[in-house]
Amino acid sequence: AGLCILVKIWAEASYTASVASGLHSCQPLIRPTSGQISAFTSSLHMRRLVRRKAREESFDMGDGFRMQVLSEDGKKLDLHSPQPPPLVFIHGSFHSAWCWAEKWMGYLAEKGYPSYAISLRGTAWSPDPLAKDVRAPSVEQHVVDLLRFLRLKNLTDPQRLPIIIAHSFGGIVAMKALEGSGREGASRRAQGVALLCSVPPYGNGPMTKRFMESRGWRTVWDITRGFVLKDGSKDAALCKKFFFSEEMSEDEVEKHRTRIQQDANPFFDLNSVSRRLPSLHSRESVVSDWVVGNPSLERLVVGASDDFLVDHKGIQDTAQFLGVPPLFVKGAHDVMLDVGWKENANVIADWLEGFLSTKSSNQTN
Repeated sequence: AGLCILVKIWAEASYTASVASGLHSCQPLIRPTSGQISAFTSSLHMRRLVRRKAREESFDMGDGFRMQVLSEDGKKLDLHSPQPPPLVFIHGSFHSAWCWAEKWMGYLAEKGYPSYAISLRGTAWSPDPLAKDVRAPSVEQHVVDLLRFLRLKNLTDPQRLPIIIAHSFGGIVAMKALEGSGREGASRRAQGVALLCSVPPYGNGPMTKRFMESRGWRTVWDITRGFVLKDGSKDAALCKKFFFSEEMSEDEVEKHRTRIQQDANPFFDLNSVSRRLPSLHSRESVVSDWVVGNPSLERLVVGASDDFLVDHKGIQDTAQFLGVPPLFVKGAHDVMLDVGWKENANVIADWLEGFLSTKSSNQTN
């Protein structure tokens, strides 16, 4: 009976939160205080980031909440060429901005791209001051925070619109922001969007059924205990199964697992997802309204061949929702950290170079 209850919770949540964000219906066993976070940030965590050239900033969101943002400047490759557009990275659950700073941000900076990685409200590095009084932040609140950050960095200027790159649960935040679901009104908010191993726009119902039919109860139970009971952040073997390839060394897995455990906090109200799924804003639940209304928006949907958390059908449906064919890379769910991270980053770089070159040629002609 207990297993059935847990599975029901997982099934009713949204795969946007269960797979990519994790089921965050339970409070964390240990929630770091602001002082502990500050001390840790200024010590080991930040020393690692400094070595990787990532800068840490804290942005006032206006309600007592301060959002952690890691950033890197893009290398100037050609004095006569315009600077590439900034990249804005959005993480999934059990993660925060560190997952982008570890490898991808510096690598893409060497190719000329400035970048920002945000830590969503409620994560260890962006603690929510209202967490003790209200439930976890809604998807709308994350969208408002994202749009406010873009405005604070002047990334709403038509000449500086960013490329949004979102992973896992972050894909839901990106889709909701682009459909104009925030409080600031709909407008063109990005030049392009790349969704990596994103949860599908319709939630977890169909995917739950597929897992039950193709994998059985063991997979459902692993995912349930991994996110509901947070075993995916505490058990190295389960953490590896969820996020990384078999080829990754145990030392590397453990390094990432310790950070994942710090971010295993409830930073998302699951009910807010189920009531406002991105698929509700689509033409016959196939192509999103915001793609139909903004055909110049560049889109990329990437899945991973051995993803334990998001199946191929989910990726294909997300790609259909964005009106593009899906692209699959080799490896596991965490494409930005896995053993093939560099090849995966090159997929993004090739996509960026392709449409930016075309855009530049059109402007010249």
